[in-house]
Amino acid sequence: MHEIFKNHLDDSELNGNPFRYRGIEYQMQNGSLTVIGITRRYCSTLVIPDYFTSTDYRDMDTVTEYNYVREIAPTVFACKPIERVKLPCGLWRIGADAFAGCTSLRSVTFTGCEDIHIEENAFAGCGQLAVINNLPSTLKIIAKKLNTIKFRVS
Repeated sequence: MHEIFKNHLDDSELNGNPFRYRGIEYQMQNGSLTVIGITRRYCSTLVIPDYFTSTDYRDMDTVTEYNYVREIAPTVFACKPIERVKLPCGLWRIGADAFAGCTSLRSVTFTGCEDIHIEENAFAGCGQLAVINNLPSTLKIIAKKLNTIKFRVS
């Protein structure tokens, strides 16, 4: 497992192989990243970066591609002591039970997510979840049916 210290990737080494960045594990497939794990025991605030950059190593100053974080794998943060989470822009999918049982989770912030698929029970058992910020427009209809969560839609 590679440990990345900057928000920068070498695609040739990491494609298909898991790596860590700031306590979160990722896997890259064909330029898209999936969150697959967490290595921190305690993480009150979880911030998933929007993307990592790839550089053309023939010219170290040229960024050739952005590798966006597109998915959060099923059960990846289940039952973790997370209080707040900021989801990356460009996120396409939150896997089934991804945050299930996160009894301390109080707020979720979407940052520019539009066409996002949230799988079954992604936030099941998150009894303290009271605020969802920047709810994607595609989910506003669903949100109105949930009367226990205060939605701040911007």
